[in-house]
Amino acid sequence: MKKHRNLSMKPGAKRACWLCRGLFAGLFFWMGLGGTQGQTPGLTYPVPLDEEHFPDGKFRSMVHAYDENWDGSLSVEECGKVKEINVRGTEYGVLVSSLEGIRYFYALESLYCYGYELRTLDVSGFINLEKLVCTPSVNYYRSKLSRLDVSGCTALKYLNCSRNSLKSLDVSSCTALTKLYCGSNQLASLELGGLVVLDSLDCSSNYLMSLDLSEQTALVTLNCDNNQ
Repeated sequence: MKKHRNLSMKPGAKRACWLCRGLFAGLFFWMGLGGTQGQTPGLTYPVPLDEEHFPDGKFRSMVHAYDENWDGSLSVEECGKVKEINVRGTEYGVLVSSLEGIRYFYALESLYCYGYELRTLDVSGFINLEKLVCTPSVNYYRSKLSRLDVSGCTALKYLNCSRNSLKSLDVSSCTALTKLYCGSNQLASLELGGLVVLDSLDCSSNYLMSLDLSEQTALVTLNCDNNQ
């Protein structure tokens, strides 16, 4: 009689097999969503293009352009295709007072917002964002923007938030930042932390009493005129 080998798995091998299956399932699920790195936890898709999710009418009208199938909502795939948002000019920039809803565009790499009425801007945790420009349009010297949160924007390389009404700014977690322009605000506090690759800084015309640049060893260009 032929002897048959026992092909049953040992308990440890079974656990390893199930672990591998779980890892592959998670990978395929992630790939099916198009790789949603940076997506804000708790947001659900598709997101309706309505006042509840995009309160500002001008901004809501603008993001309607990303609704490719014109179903009145934005799917996770449609939002993931948006790499740049540009809110500028007399049609949008001057009148937009809120960018609430911006968080649905988790793959955003560049954001330009030129306006006067915008008071707060929260892009914290946008891990794909590389460039942010939020300054008033040419018709205004200074905008009403008084709060800017860029914490956790680890890919951010360029930030221009000049000519606003900011009283404090913390960019210490933006470890890739090389260009920072925050002049002509009302800054009494500027936190740079360990920004070792920062090579250009303009913080002129603010209310800074002191500025610690001990860790900014790559700094080449500095303008800190007209402070306290």
